[in-house]
Amino acid sequence: MEKKEITIRIDKVESNEATQSARELRSYLKSEIEELQIDIKKEATDTMDFGATLVLILGAPVLVELAKGIADFIRAYGSKAEFTIECNGKSIIFKGGTEDAAKIAESLKEICAPSAT
Repeated sequence: MEKKEITIRIDKVESNEATQSARELRSYLKSEIEELQIDIKKEATDTMDFGATLVLILGAPVLVELAKGIADFIRAYGSKAEFTIECNGKSIIFKGGTEDAAKIAESLKEICAPSAT
């Protein structure tokens, strides 16, 4: 099974709040999806923050579970943040209040689809 790397960046909030949100999202997703490999990536080397970008390695079958987890987290977190999700060099932004798991799943499938060569 082909593995995909997906990044989720939390934007539009203070860096310490984004870092905390990244930790909470990582914890939540790990509890929901056993086979998910997930790490927090530090973007800026000149700050003390641990980072607000998650790097996920997963197989295609768990995209729907991932979308549900993201939707649940956005619903709980509220409308303050934006979540930028990247895969295959493509990205999509979800704002707080975008908690439709089906829409997120469809977007993930679209941006993570194998590139036509």
